[in-house]
Amino acid sequence: MGAKHTPGPWVAEPQIGKGAWVKGSDGQWAALSCGTDDANGAANARLIASAPDLLEALRQLLGNAIVARHQLKNTEDASLVGSALWDTIGQAEKAIARATLKGKSHD
Repeated sequence: MGAKHTPGPWVAEPQIGKGAWVKGSDGQWAALSCGTDDANGAANARLIASAPDLLEALRQLLGNAIVARHQLKNTEDASLVGSALWDTIGQAEKAIARATLKGKSHD
């Protein structure tokens, strides 16, 4: 089981002169975005705040790609889509594992 995270949705809250903070729906601060300036900090906070939505979208995309791979198996279309779909599935699995601490590499 992966580590628990602050429940989404997350909201980016820029703090003038202090970068930007990210707050979870439970009111807890989920993360601090340390930018070199306010604009950079705000951009980083928006990216961090979108993480729960991105993870869920990637999980759904992965599930759909696996179904598509199964449906294409042993068909003519498999050779047309084949390697790109297989590579994408592998990349998605690695990204999800990294985000949920289920992989070997946690850097």
